[in-house]
Amino acid sequence: MSEPSYQREYSVSGGSDSDEAANIKISVKSISEYFHCPICRCSIQGATLTSCGHRFCGSCISEWVGRKHQCPICRDKMSVDDIIPDKHFDELIGKIVTERVKEEKLYYQKVADAASESVLTGAKSLSGSLVMSPLTGILEKHLKQTMKQHEVYHQQILGEYQRSRAKAGREKQMKIEQVIRQYPHDPDHPERVQQLQRVEKEWEEKNQSLTNELARIELLLTSAYDRYLEKNLPAPDTLPITVCLSVPEKNFTADDVILKPNETMDTILKKVEEMMKEKKMEVTKFPPCEELQISLLSPFATENDDDDNQDEDDDAVGGEASLCAGGGLKKHKVGGACKGGGEGEEEQGLTSLVHTTLHGDCMPVLQYGIKPGSEIRIMGKIVLRGEEPKLCFASTFVKGEVKTIDYYACKTCQLASWICQNCADVCHEGHDLIPYKMNHVSTWPCCYCQRKKLCLISPGK
Repeated sequence: MSEPSYQREYSVSGGSDSDEAANIKISVKSISEYFHCPICRCSIQGATLTSCGHRFCGSCISEWVGRKHQCPICRDKMSVDDIIPDKHFDELIGKIVTERVKEEKLYYQKVADAASESVLTGAKSLSGSLVMSPLTGILEKHLKQTMKQHEVYHQQILGEYQRSRAKAGREKQMKIEQVIRQYPHDPDHPERVQQLQRVEKEWEEKNQSLTNELARIELLLTSAYDRYLEKNLPAPDTLPITVCLSVPEKNFTADDVILKPNETMDTILKKVEEMMKEKKMEVTKFPPCEELQISLLSPFATENDDDDNQDEDDDAVGGEASLCAGGGLKKHKVGGACKGGGEGEEEQGLTSLVHTTLHGDCMPVLQYGIKPGSEIRIMGKIVLRGEEPKLCFASTFVKGEVKTIDYYACKTCQLASWICQNCADVCHEGHDLIPYKMNHVSTWPCCYCQRKKLCLISPGK
């Protein structure tokens, strides 16, 4: 990459308002040679002006005149007393260096912006307009600033390389001029030729060394960055997703629930139970995962898809469909192994409602490729407070606990007394019942329905 031509503002006619409005700029590169000391070939430090009108570093010209007693450019005779400081030129060089640093930063920023813009180009529609997916937009949003910072860092390394190479070039030129001054009238002198060859060889070795060092640094940077991104840039299927959890039989739905990839079904079911409690739905019985039927519904599925799947499942042995570990669906024999992604296997994406039985330690996001926006339906014998099956009072009595019970008599069964409320509601439903003892404080497990072996709601029935 060639060294950038840095620009700075320069008023042509002394800074008039019209010139400032025009924002005229001159390339620093075109005038930079005038800021280099002819002796050391570096930027002039402590500028001095000789009586013959040439500028040098203060230390360089003082040392030169002390030995040679002449100007190194025009060979006019002079002494140290003929050298005067040039403070105005020092201020000019300082201003130019400051402006150059500012322009250098702006240049690197522009390069970084252009690089980050070209990294993620997106897909183009038939009309040629840019079409960017939402995921690409999010990645671009978070990577763009990082790309700028890394590109600026890379450009700074390139700048250091170019400055080192330019310095080596100036040193080479200075050595060549020294050799030429030693043999001004004999260009074919063997010692002069040998010294010039040595200078050229040193320059080539230095240049190659700088180029190799730049390549090594770039390789280290790219390797380190590649390893970091490989470990830290997540794939879409390893990101947390947002799903809907529902228990249709209990009229419960929880939208926008975030599931981590490593969450198991047991953990998901605990979430459901906790969210039901938050909605004042106290669960008294939540069966384990293996006793529930889990339905996975993709974002684009409809209830009609379930009927279509059922028709297809009727053709499969055992009539059962389940999710494969590769994220697809496969019909298989009950109890058979399920392996997604194999050649020749009939699979389809998760685009329809499919019922399956999952183990508590399975991870549906990772193992079954659940998409964001999917619905996980849970069906089974989940019991809420107030929905528990009624039991005979004789079976639920706790010794020492005093309860008030309503007792009835049943004319239909010719049971004249002591039928508890639950047995009256269940065992003698539709019978001719009459109150026997209302608000009776019972101190022992009394119910003649169970004693006469007419009870239908005793344990074991």
